[in-house]
Amino acid sequence: MNEIAASQVVNTKIETILLLHGATSAHDIWTPLLGLFPANYRVIPLALPGHLDGEPVDLNSSISIDSLSDKIIFDMHRQGIESAHVVGNSLGGWLALELARRGIAESVTAFSPAGSWPNKSAFQRIARAMVLACRLFPILRPLVAPLMKFAPARRCLFATQMMYGERVTAAVARRLLLGVCRCPVIPPLIASFAEKGAMQPLLNAEVPINIVWSANDAILPAEVFLQKMRETVPTAQFLTLANAGHVPMYDQPDAMVEYINNSIGQAKTGRDSRL
Repeated sequence: MNEIAASQVVNTKIETILLLHGATSAHDIWTPLLGLFPANYRVIPLALPGHLDGEPVDLNSSISIDSLSDKIIFDMHRQGIESAHVVGNSLGGWLALELARRGIAESVTAFSPAGSWPNKSAFQRIARAMVLACRLFPILRPLVAPLMKFAPARRCLFATQMMYGERVTAAVARRLLLGVCRCPVIPPLIASFAEKGAMQPLLNAEVPINIVWSANDAILPAEVFLQKMRETVPTAQFLTLANAGHVPMYDQPDAMVEYINNSIGQAKTGRDSRL
């Protein structure tokens, strides 16, 4: 292929971006970013398996990070997607890194990814909170959902997750509440983490990996979880997202898109150099 033809192939390639949300969340959480990407990008906010609007999972089968990755790849192939730039937050960030391990990701941008707990007590703190939320929210939702029309109530509800919870619309807030209630995969998934341990080292990824930790992350604080992630993915570039909580889509959507575009740009540069 001559240089001009190669350039035309690169320039006409449609970049596909796969967005993976966190545990107990919903794909609606990505709403603030959707209008910020170039118009010619294909952007897919995917509902995780076992979550609201996601592929159902057989709760009697083995559920793990690997089985969720399998289902995501199957869903991608069903939509005609062989590979994508994968963006994830929390559990979605861990899954994005696993897709890089599988050779499915063209680039990875992981925002405060899960999977790097440094010790048993750190894991148990997160695990207990997630299981408790899945048990309590079905009971509390009828009481809390009507309050979502009030911005202060939304800020209070999302205070541990984001800096500016009042920016979440009432409709999305109610969807996120519903997501916690319809997430049967969490207890068996937590059990699999307890049995199999944290994320296995990712040492030989051949694509750009940018791990972006929120400076105000109260769920996976950097001082507890970041060093273990550095050891687990030593080839990644580690960055900080200022003035943002663990779920940063409503805190810093423009900055998130900038980081994602940088990852895509790195992948494009590598693609060009191979032609």
